[in-house]
Amino acid sequence: MLLAAAGIALFALIDGSNGVVLVVIGMAVASFGMGPQGVLCTEMVVSSVPPQRAGAASAISETGGEFGIAMGIALFGSIGSAVYRNVVAIAPQVPPHLAAEAADGLPGAVTSAAQLADPLSVLEPARGAFTSGLHVVSLAGATVVALFAIVGMVALRKRPRPVAEPAITEREPWSSHAPQRSGGAGSAIRWPSARSWALASRSSFSGAGSRPNRSS
Repeated sequence: MLLAAAGIALFALIDGSNGVVLVVIGMAVASFGMGPQGVLCTEMVVSSVPPQRAGAASAISETGGEFGIAMGIALFGSIGSAVYRNVVAIAPQVPPHLAAEAADGLPGAVTSAAQLADPLSVLEPARGAFTSGLHVVSLAGATVVALFAIVGMVALRKRPRPVAEPAITEREPWSSHAPQRSGGAGSAIRWPSARSWALASRSSFSGAGSRPNRSS
């Protein structure tokens, strides 16, 4: 996640001359840093529940991820729009209705510029304000991702390691078909297996057939 934070921070270096290059590099680095943690988080969520609840845990993980993406877009998008509206300065010669549309956002600035004889009087300040908003959002986003990376590293170190379950070995059949206790009072009752029941039943029938007939 620290690598992802570094990729997001690259957007703060974007200007009019190197915008496309830094956008491509920043997106690649950020995606490379965020990819592994998504897989690891899903694995941690699914492995923390019994197998019969793995589907529900995976669905909750996906829902939480989508909710976080939506909240991030809404929050950082609002910050970028607020910075744009506070920074943009439209030339005085632009008609008021076109200036108001351009001050609302970059799409409005492009639409207003198409109706003017000098479109750069609107496009230049609009592009500068949009770039300023992108810088603020990228720095804020990189800070948040870096903080979550630090919190994750601290929390995972305190997480107890799973204890391996003892292997189940096959037990020898008991000589008696009655339930037996493995220890003293209060210990668990060990019930005989199906094989033990079959052997006991066979011996009972064979003993009954070999008894002498007293009536004779």
